[in-house]
Amino acid sequence: MESRVNFTVIGTQKGGTQALNQFLKAHPEIGMVTPPVIAPHFFDNEKIFSDIPDYEVYHRMYSEKSLAMLTGDVTPIYSYWPNAVARIKAYNPDMKIIFLLRDPVLRTYSHWNMEYSRGDEKLGFLKAILTENRRRAGGAHRIYSYLHRSLYAPQVVNLLEYFERKQCLFIKSDELQRSHVEVMSRIFSFLDVDSTIIPEQQSVHARHYPQMPSWLNFTLRLYFQRDIVSVEQLTGLDLKAWRLI
Repeated sequence: MESRVNFTVIGTQKGGTQALNQFLKAHPEIGMVTPPVIAPHFFDNEKIFSDIPDYEVYHRMYSEKSLAMLTGDVTPIYSYWPNAVARIKAYNPDMKIIFLLRDPVLRTYSHWNMEYSRGDEKLGFLKAILTENRRRAGGAHRIYSYLHRSLYAPQVVNLLEYFERKQCLFIKSDELQRSHVEVMSRIFSFLDVDSTIIPEQQSVHARHYPQMPSWLNFTLRLYFQRDIVSVEQLTGLDLKAWRLI
């Protein structure tokens, strides 16, 4: 089996990945999944990996034209889901990885707002995060992982256990919004496609929520402080805007 998908965006949910997906699709040298599929969710599919995985199932999500190009997969849960990164490595050891990171406090709150608006979450925000550990029963959970999924350091450590640093690009989602041209040029250079072709900036699925109480924002920043410092050390990103000090 010849590896066909060349890169993946593995993080993070509610971190601007849908916008990045649109920008990647707009580049003439990049092939993405065939609509209506948005995120392949191949490497986090436990049914597929209950036996020897059939990679043709994966490839059928793409057109022949897309597979003949530089081919990408945007599935943010890969960074968080157990064994997903190891499975990506087994599929294509040369895969390039883009990890999009958002302020963990904002990501946590946005994640809860999404699940609550869908009706998959019935609890208020404070009660939801206070009961999260019990509800996810210690492991990964697709819904009840507001805080757990926002702890990026273990995810970055796991990624770097399987892929060389030069295969990984870490981007802050607010930087993608604030410096669109510069960041997209950096991403395209990393992917070895024409970095002078910059898709027009657009807002994708932007939502506005009631502001979090300041005391809760402070408490969550205190909770994430140590993890943020670790992520800075692991990635070289400047995350002082996320920290208390």
